[in-house]
Amino acid sequence: MKKVFIKIWPLLCILGVWFIFSSPYFLEGLVPFSSKYLVTFFPPWNTSYGMPVKNNAMPDVITQLYPWRQLVIESWKQGQVPGWNPYQFAGSPLLANVQSSVFSPFNLLFFFLPFIDAWSMLILLQPLLAGVFMYLYAKEIRIGTAGALVSAIAFMFCGFMTVWMAYGTLGYAILYLPLLLFGMERYIRRRHVGYGVLIAASVTLSIISGHFQASVYLLVGGAAYALFLAFETADRRRALGIFFFHDFGMHSITAAIGAVNSIVSAVGSKRFTSGY
Repeated sequence: MKKVFIKIWPLLCILGVWFIFSSPYFLEGLVPFSSKYLVTFFPPWNTSYGMPVKNNAMPDVITQLYPWRQLVIESWKQGQVPGWNPYQFAGSPLLANVQSSVFSPFNLLFFFLPFIDAWSMLILLQPLLAGVFMYLYAKEIRIGTAGALVSAIAFMFCGFMTVWMAYGTLGYAILYLPLLLFGMERYIRRRHVGYGVLIAASVTLSIISGHFQASVYLLVGGAAYALFLAFETADRRRALGIFFFHDFGMHSITAAIGAVNSIVSAVGSKRFTSGY
């Protein structure tokens, strides 16, 4: 029992820090949603309820991210691929809108929890996963337990994660970076195909998380790290394997999403269904 505790106590610390951060939801019933911006940002109410400090990006959660996610979940629950948004302008693509996160695995939360609770967990899980993945990577590159724990907590609440956490997209797109680097390090040392799959999965999960720009940062960072490992290791075949799985994850998921989007758009078009 003591040996098990020694191994997991840093993860318990990460979980404890995360619970303290998330306590307004768990203990007070508050929701991580920028609802105050309804009156502090949009006219005419903002003239009476203005805030001294504003994050001008947060209204996007109200006007875009939350409605898009709700439409995606409603479509999936009706057994339909969320290909089209009929409420925006005269209609617009939904699946082709990366930020709608149509294929995010975390959409499953909405099938088991009430929407508001699923949304809350979607937002709050970001720092927890970021911390766990960073801890695994830090330990893999032989950083001490205390240092790995500090690294994990620092990444959990770094500027990027905290500023964009409310979106439920950008944080997910970047939190797989340490998991990607962990997979690369493991593949170099053990050359097990399972870690190659982990590399491809990290890239794939980032791309379908809902913010392609952040995913590009992950892809560039991962490619640079793979290049570094290629020069560091004497086994060039293992280094080439990293590039293979990295590019396989990127190209396979983008090609798959493109194909599905094309099919859904074609089937849904009036010209396709009714002819000229």
